[in-house]
Amino acid sequence: MSWGPRSETVGFWPLSFEFVSMVQRASQTTVGGRSSYRLGSGGVLYVLVTGVILAAAIYTQANLLFWGFGLMVGGALVSALHAAVALSGLRVRRVVARHGAAGEVLPLRYEIENRAWWPVFALTVREAWGKGSRGWRKAGPAAGPHAPLGGPPEAWVMHLGRGQTTQAVAPCRPRRRGRIGFERVVVSTSFPFSFIEKRRSFDIADEALVFPVLYRVRRSLLTTLAAADGEGGRAAARAGGSEEFYGLRAYRPGDPPRTIDWKRTARVGEPVSRELTTPRPPRLRLVLDLRETPPIAAGGRRGASGTPGPSIDSGRQLEERAISLAASLICEAHLRGHRVALRVLGPDAPAFRAAHHPDHRTRMLETLADLDLTRRNQAAGAESAGDVVVWPGRGAALPTRPGFGHGRATVLGAADFERYVTRPTGWTEVTSTRKTPAAGSVAAEGGP
Repeated sequence: MSWGPRSETVGFWPLSFEFVSMVQRASQTTVGGRSSYRLGSGGVLYVLVTGVILAAAIYTQANLLFWGFGLMVGGALVSALHAAVALSGLRVRRVVARHGAAGEVLPLRYEIENRAWWPVFALTVREAWGKGSRGWRKAGPAAGPHAPLGGPPEAWVMHLGRGQTTQAVAPCRPRRRGRIGFERVVVSTSFPFSFIEKRRSFDIADEALVFPVLYRVRRSLLTTLAAADGEGGRAAARAGGSEEFYGLRAYRPGDPPRTIDWKRTARVGEPVSRELTTPRPPRLRLVLDLRETPPIAAGGRRGASGTPGPSIDSGRQLEERAISLAASLICEAHLRGHRVALRVLGPDAPAFRAAHHPDHRTRMLETLADLDLTRRNQAAGAESAGDVVVWPGRGAALPTRPGFGHGRATVLGAADFERYVTRPTGWTEVTSTRKTPAAGSVAAEGGP
């Protein structure tokens, strides 16, 4: 599958500010590259037809067949000449987004410049890994039945004139979270007769980080979780806001006249200003417990007869759902102005204090995307009232462990995933949604 690119001549950076802000980096422009030749999709048929015409011409001595054989040879020479000079003046640059989400299209943009004196036609641009044209089947993120990618991304350019620059877009749809590495870009053409295909390989290393699958969380769930914290919506015990009365202080140049306490000013003989409190936004303290895989009785599904059936979710699938649920809660809470804290139990991961900021949200999602479920730490985690625990089992089936009294926490189980979410969303939708955060919610406060 490929998407047709824009074929008009554009500059090297025809990208909007919104897209540039999501881009990790643009790869270095690659001038060189390794060239290779092979018979195109119609090469074998072309040779067979040419041989049949030659045999018929020799047998019948018909002039028309000799003319036809000459035209076939001429076409082969034209294809060989075009293959010899094609692609020699190409410059290729890959622009890859820094972040994406599993199940969402991650666009790969290629800026292709033709500095040769002749145009090129019917260009195919694709990603490649390993050795050979089919190396991606044995190496890279598209190899294997459970690979992050279903196949190598591919784009197509119809025409690129001399001295022109165009942009091609290859849709890349990651199927699971993690890092996706890109090794090289292969540009090929078999114009005009698909007889000889020339390929030019450019070694361009890049990497993209894929977040877990993101979902929309039910509104009632997040409202309940924020209320369970017992702190959301209360005024902060610090000055500098515009809500309730906090105290009095000496007047400072620049204070608004409406903050001056005129009665106290009249008594003391010098200006006195009132200070107001800053509202404290709701807080979501999230604990992702991945210390062990739940048994089927706690997290799987059974058929009508009570025996395990084909619809059972494996332990790894439940763990991935738990990670996806935690990521979805982080994104939804951020959109509503909540401060979010995160701890991960099991895999090694840093803890995040409660804060509300786009960079804070991105760092937490990066941590979830990079979790290594093959290495776990079974140490117990201390818990406090108001924590929201996400684990791979069912919501009411969290095993009691030393140092983890789950009775004081709200437990969400990945086995009950459909109860908490409504529909899939994506990283593009999450970042394009604009909500005004509550006042005073930018700075990090408190502990997780």
